[in-house]
Amino acid sequence: MPLLFASLGYVAARLVPATPAPQPNLTVDWNIFRTSWQTIQYLRTLPLLFFIIMGNSWFWFYGATFLTQTPEFSKVILHGDETVVIFLLTLFSVGVAIGSLLCKTLTRNQVSFKVLPFGIAGLSLFAIGLFWALSRLDFTVDEGALLGVMDVVSMPSAWWVFICLFLLGFSGGIYIVPLYAAMQAYSPVSHRARVIGANNIFNAIFMVGSAIFSIVILSVIGLTLPQLFLITGIINLAFGIFLYRKLKAKEQQTDLTPSDTL
Repeated sequence: MPLLFASLGYVAARLVPATPAPQPNLTVDWNIFRTSWQTIQYLRTLPLLFFIIMGNSWFWFYGATFLTQTPEFSKVILHGDETVVIFLLTLFSVGVAIGSLLCKTLTRNQVSFKVLPFGIAGLSLFAIGLFWALSRLDFTVDEGALLGVMDVVSMPSAWWVFICLFLLGFSGGIYIVPLYAAMQAYSPVSHRARVIGANNIFNAIFMVGSAIFSIVILSVIGLTLPQLFLITGIINLAFGIFLYRKLKAKEQQTDLTPSDTL
């Protein structure tokens, strides 16, 4: 099976269209620390791209906070086995996929931030909904027993958990696609790869921050998993409002347009 997927990956990679290098004579500096810092410094000269990447990275912070805790709340709160974990992760992933596909219709194939507020609102609303759903579960099982996916699905009170988790993924797809499209569209052609590299650096930093944030909330402060999701949802609303205002302001001030850079 791993060999099959590796082969499929290779075939898919061969189908990627060839793209000429925009700077074929660029001298590569192999000092990754110096080049990373230079890339970040360059990004700071493009405020719109900087805030786009902050929005992208927040998505990874947010997603990591929920997804890394999914096995834990599946076992501790839902009393589910590994099949329940797989089911929950699948719900979230399918939600992201459907939300991402819907962006194509909602934006009419244009680079636009107009659907971003709906993604922000959904991420907060359904995080709060997940807190509520997990807090009101009313079934018990024998100590040490784990339920299969069909056992959990048969419990009506668990369906609110499934719905909220699916809609969290759906909102995430609506949130992240416009930001990634804008990052590529607004990046100067000569520096697009380096901008994406800077994006990956900040993504990694935010994911590490997510792990530290969860440790502090759960182990240091001693709150519960549902409360962690509630706090994350509230923070997302505040950050989302700040981000959207910054993006709209910087978009009006920038000299770049998507058509200039594609």
